[in-house]
Parts: sequence; structure tokens; C-alpha cells
Amino acid sequence: MTSNIPLTIWQCGRCDHEWASRQVRPTICPACKSPYHDRPYVQTMTERERERLRSVATSRVAAAIQSGRLPPPSTQKCTDCDQAAEQYDHRDYRKPLRVAPVCCKCNIARGWDATAFLVTDESFRARRDGLIVPVKEPRLIQCPHCGESYYTRTADPCRCARCARKLKNRKPKAPGPGPDNAPNGAKGDPDAA
Repeated sequence: MTSNIPLTIWQCGRCDHEWASRQVRPTICPACKSPYHDRPYVQTMTERERERLRSVATSRVAAAIQSGRLPPPSTQKCTDCDQAAEQYDHRDYRKPLRVAPVCCKCNIARGWDATAFLVTDESFRARRDGLIVPVKEPRLIQCPHCGESYYTRTADPCRCARCARKLKNRKPKAPGPGPDNAPNGAKGDPDAA
């Protein structure tokens, strides 16, 4: 008895396993048991995860320079323009020791690394694509302790930039329970009788 459904060769998009099947669409990959075998694996991450990867990668490079596994970038030439290199450039923070010595100008010209395109945060993607340029306007702040005025871009600075004393919290406090804010029928309300 022959089947009307032809034998089809399938390949898993996750584990690259190939198998033959007469099913119209197999439900799972027989090797990795993934129900998403017909879609390629795309890793996504948040901006916080990318910053953690970046931090780990830069510290691994610093440790490799300290131990002598990588030469200092100042002793090498830039891979793009043959000037003196000033730093190492990661093209992918998931591979922390795969770096290239570059000068600052060439590092900026190279642009974003590969992990920047995996971030799903909308605000980060807008900054990456050049839709939003994160520039805060400077505000004039006056310290109540020393009386000095200075400009800051911080939304709510907690210390004075001149004398380093703590600034008062300028956010309005939420009204607490008291005679003026007590609910109806509570103690201290003259109209509650």
C-alpha cells in the first residue's frame, strides 16, 4: 500500500537535524523536540542584558591584557587606518576575546556591535537607529548650603557638585495620615459626628 503524501526532507532551524517525514508539517523535531523547528533561532535581549555582556567582555579583555594573553592596544596599529591603536573593539560582546585594536576615530566609524541589533527595548532601538538623540538640557541648580549655582544635566542630583553636601529631596511628599487628611468618620475630623 502506497501513501499519497510524498516523502519530504525536513531540517530543524534550531539544531540543524535533518529527517524524512511523510507528515504535511511535522509537529516537533525528532532530535531536539522543539516545536519551533521550522523557524530559525533568533536571540533577543534587553538593554540591561547587553550592558552586562559589555561589562563582562571589557573586564575579560582587561584581565587578558593584565595576564599577558593580549598585548596592550597602545603597542599595536589600528586594523582600519594603520595609526596607533588606542583601544580594542568588540564586534560581538558574546565573544569577549575576539577583539581588534583600533583608534578612537575608527571605533566610532565602525558603529554598533552585533548584540545591539538583538535588543528589544524600544527606547534603545530608537537611540541605535538615530531616531532619538539622548541630550538633556542643562538646568541651573542652587545649593542651599554653599549658595553656589551650577548647571547639571541630572534629573534630580542628590549632592552639590561644589561642596558635596546632600541636597534636600525636592520631590513633594505624599500626604500622610493626620487631622487634615483623615477619612470621614476618623478621629480628628470635626464634621464626623
